[in-house]
Amino acid sequence: ALDRAVTFAVAEQLDAVLIAGDLLDHSILPFAVQDRILRAFERLTDAGVNVFYASGNHDPAETATFLKPVVASESFYLFETEAIRKVTLTARDGTPYCVVGCGHNNAYEKRNLIRTFPVKSDRSIWIGIAHASVQSAEQPEGKGKYMPAGLRDIEGLGYDYFALGHIHKRQRLSERVAYSGDLQGLDPTETGGKGGYVVRLSEGHLAIEEKNFSEVQWLSETLILPSEVQFFDQLSEWLLQTIQNRLQESGISASKSLIRIRLEGRTPLYNELSDSENQAYLETLVKNQLGFLQVELITTDVHRVIDETFLREEQTVLAEALQAIEHLEQHPELEAMLANLPIPNSQATKSERIQWVKAHKESVQALLIDRMVRREDDY
Repeated sequence: ALDRAVTFAVAEQLDAVLIAGDLLDHSILPFAVQDRILRAFERLTDAGVNVFYASGNHDPAETATFLKPVVASESFYLFETEAIRKVTLTARDGTPYCVVGCGHNNAYEKRNLIRTFPVKSDRSIWIGIAHASVQSAEQPEGKGKYMPAGLRDIEGLGYDYFALGHIHKRQRLSERVAYSGDLQGLDPTETGGKGGYVVRLSEGHLAIEEKNFSEVQWLSETLILPSEVQFFDQLSEWLLQTIQNRLQESGISASKSLIRIRLEGRTPLYNELSDSENQAYLETLVKNQLGFLQVELITTDVHRVIDETFLREEQTVLAEALQAIEHLEQHPELEAMLANLPIPNSQATKSERIQWVKAHKESVQALLIDRMVRREDDY
């Protein structure tokens, strides 16, 4: 993905490439990775493409010491500390422009340094760059907030464009403020094509275009099991055909994709789908038949076929538990206990935890039924 992005920048004779932090994930890199990054940057600078790199919380100041050879280049600009730096240059067509940015001294920068950026003061093109958390941005639960800033803080600077890093979802927060996301999806939660933005600026004009560079992409599909699927041959045929249809609708190639398939619903095949050997067989079947790089099948939300209405009307411990979960507000002690359990967002408040528990009550009830009800064929 990095090589593809560099090839594009050189071929298009871009004036600059902006990297808004987290180029690296660890402070210790294999020599092969270091060499690949150095060669990529050298290709850019040798072609007259300026590189602006603002460090982030995963690659704070002095993390990337191996970059020292390229830092010496006149076309490479590293914003690695809290110090606000302004670089003034001239574009290939003679247009004056400047880039203003700063980096992270350490992995725990909590100050709003963007508030200290200088306000645009002339008619040249002004571009900002920072690795920051903007509150209005769409981001996953539990995402750490580093160098927090408000969109109003950024827009108040009056810049022609502001490039943000940290959140891995490509998104425009306003006409001139955007997260470019990442070049390559990091894990199954980062689905779809990845890359960056091609930004073309002139006085009074802005054009932004999405450009994908990712080598492979993650896919995630949640499928509801049909009631008519009761045997293996029906299951395999339905699963393969459904995934094949999704691929055709999206125009995505399975040969460059990794897919996570989450099955949900009540099915007579509950016992079979709870078996890890059967799950592995289905993963291999989908991978080989459709040509995916990797397949992961999750069946934790597959449940027994059972009459819930009858269960709830019985006078049993299970019936009482189901009612208690359904009406948590009537059971403050249970609500408090559940709010103290670990949930995906470790930074959530007590109120947010309770709301999370309530949002997942159907899954909890289904799990209780699976654990507490046995059928004759289970013995």
